Amino acid sequence: MTSGLHPPICRGCNTPGSTPKAASVPASSRPRPGADRLRRGEVNALGRVYAGIAARWQFHPLWVFANTLLVNANDPSALWVPALTWSTGNNSEILLGAQVGLGQGLLGRALPRSEYDSVPDTLFLGLRKYL
Repeated sequence: MTSGLHPPICRGCNTPGSTPKAASVPASSRPRPGADRLRRGEVNALGRVYAGIAARWQFHPLWVFANTLLVNANDPSALWVPALTWSTGNNSEILLGAQVGLGQGLLGRALPRSEYDSVPDTLFLGLRKYL
């Protein structure tokens, strides 16, 4: 990768979808949109509208700093993931980073008020080996 900033930007929208049979069931007897998908484990995001931006900066031939920001527009909350990568050889890297949730946090001890700030911040360290 060449030196410099490389900022991809993305936006996503979660919808529960429907089938003709589900559309014919009265709204009062239908489950909340997406509740069945959540029970089955098919939903990996709780909001409907998301946006994200990522940037990578290779400030030295052996070092890359990456920044990722995911935003849930419904909460509002955000997940910031900064990471530093050191190329230790031709086929390996060491990765150090964090996952930081930004938002309203928990209400009391149990009720989350925002998706990304409901869990504690996390540090991570990894080794990548390319075969």
